[in-house]
Amino acid sequence: MSGNASWPVEFRTHYLREVWRRVGLQAKGQPIAVYGAGRHTRFFLEVVAGVEGGARVECILDDNAGGQPAE
Repeated sequence: MSGNASWPVEFRTHYLREVWRRVGLQAKGQPIAVYGAGRHTRFFLEVVAGVEGGARVECILDDNAGGQPAE
C-alpha cells in the first residue's frame, strides 16, 4: 500500500475523527488555528464537524496572498 489514498474511505474518516477528538483533548478547550485554506482543509473540516470533544477552530491561516481559493 503506497500512501493512505488507497485506504477505504470509512477508515480514513474514522481515523481523522479520532485524531480530531484527541487534538481537542490536548487543546483543553483552547481554540486552534488550521494552516491551509484549500480543498483538503475543506474536506477535513467537513469530516470532523460535530466530533464530540473535538478541537475548536479559531481561524484558518493561508499564505495565498492573491486571495484565490485553491482548487
